[in-house]
Amino acid sequence: GTGLGKAGSKGAALVPELEKRALQFVEKKHFSSFVDCDLESKLKALGVDEVYIAGINTDFCIFLTALDSFARGRFKTYVVVDAVSSLNGENGHIDGLRRLQSHLPPKSLVTTAQVVSRLSCE
Repeated sequence: GTGLGKAGSKGAALVPELEKRALQFVEKKHFSSFVDCDLESKLKALGVDEVYIAGINTDFCIFLTALDSFARGRFKTYVVVDAVSSLNGENGHIDGLRRLQSHLPPKSLVTTAQVVSRLSCE
């Protein structure tokens, strides 16, 4: 298999477009990226107030990370709907998006095109 999400595996490799960027990484240990790590403190130190979430498992990891981000009350939280997917197939993905839509503020689900547009305006 590709070892999706396992550090050092082919499935966790960066896409070529990101390999040359100066990136900071946080080791993810649980379904939520905010549990048992220093993600929140790194974001605060960088002055981040908006979090855009992309990745795998819309119905678990993405869902829980988005809820944790929003619940902290410090971050405007967005899920990039065409940059997330689920190992549980289309049904898991759609279920995750529905749950996100019901738990996050309006306009929290965005597309890649919307993110690119926002970034190009800055």
